[in-house]
Amino acid sequence: MKYKETGMGMFVSFATIAVAVVGVEGLLRIVDYPKWDTEITAGWRSHVENEALNEFGFRGQPIQYADKDFVIVLLGDSQVEAAACPPQSTPERLLEHYLSASGAFKVFTIGTAGYGNDQEYLALQEYLARHRADMVLLWQTFSNDVWNNVFPTHMPKDGAIKPTYVLKEDKLEGPNYQLGEVVRKPARTKIGVFLNRIFNPQKGLDEYWERFLPPPYAPLVNYSGPVAPDWDPADPDNRNPFLENENLKTEKSHFAISLYPASKRTAYGLALTRKLLGNIESLSKSRGAAFFVLNVTTPVAEGVTAQPAVVTHRRDRSFYQTSFQQQRANQATVYDGFPSFSVNVTMANWRVSETDAHLNCMANDEAMQSLARNVTAFLKKDAAP
Repeated sequence: MKYKETGMGMFVSFATIAVAVVGVEGLLRIVDYPKWDTEITAGWRSHVENEALNEFGFRGQPIQYADKDFVIVLLGDSQVEAAACPPQSTPERLLEHYLSASGAFKVFTIGTAGYGNDQEYLALQEYLARHRADMVLLWQTFSNDVWNNVFPTHMPKDGAIKPTYVLKEDKLEGPNYQLGEVVRKPARTKIGVFLNRIFNPQKGLDEYWERFLPPPYAPLVNYSGPVAPDWDPADPDNRNPFLENENLKTEKSHFAISLYPASKRTAYGLALTRKLLGNIESLSKSRGAAFFVLNVTTPVAEGVTAQPAVVTHRRDRSFYQTSFQQQRANQATVYDGFPSFSVNVTMANWRVSETDAHLNCMANDEAMQSLARNVTAFLKKDAAP
């Protein structure tokens, strides 16, 4: 008799809970709260709309080549994607055009906006698993590649989740996710959406990751002297629409690589970036491809050299000091020993717009024409007896 009573009690309890859950679910659906979530994957492909994408999801021509073609992979981020330019003015098309006078060449884009060397490395693995390359050109964007590599999400704080590596005792570990791996599947119930956000949150990832990073730059709190207001979002003269997203407290910022003196976090980012470049080079060479880092400079660098040795910037009641020489030293730390092509854009009007520092179509044309000369010179030298 006791067993029957216990069983009946448990049944009633479960039934009550089930009715309550169904009732809560029904109410949440009526008020449509919380909003249905979507599948979250690690990393991304091109988001350029109404454009032809290659088979890997990047903006570019179809990956088709003949046996006689010299195949070049143009690896990079938003610079190789060139979203502001029509397809015929993208770097891959321009480079292929200027190389055509020297033989049969094919140039393919691997990479998209927001990529760091980690996603570039994984995307290159995908490409080389299915296709060949005779040369890999890595268009390095030093101002953002370092922080892209350090953090597990894109800008702003806790942005899109991405595959990320860590450096431990000079050894590369990871990535935490593969490119395109599902991080969180969408829930089919409103209660499930709540549970997803509790047990698989997107917010807080940056803070969690920071626990394993060296300390960031420590700004000055008390300072009296000349101050540059260009980092202050409240200043009406600062028209950079993304200035508020520059997180100087964590160094998730395009400005971090010029902070003076370099912090331990910057040193870690430089070492991590150098290790990733080494892996990209090793992968390229293992598939028989020559590897070069592509450094593109603009007239901005020339103007910076005229500034004082150390510039102090005000942001959030703190003061951050920068040095162009520190930035140069950081670059040398990363690139030392890697073969490279240096391309100088000389035209004064090289930007897409006042608030967009990507190369415009004319600047891309100048850069790729110069790069084609570098590639041709290398191939002639390499072919010489």
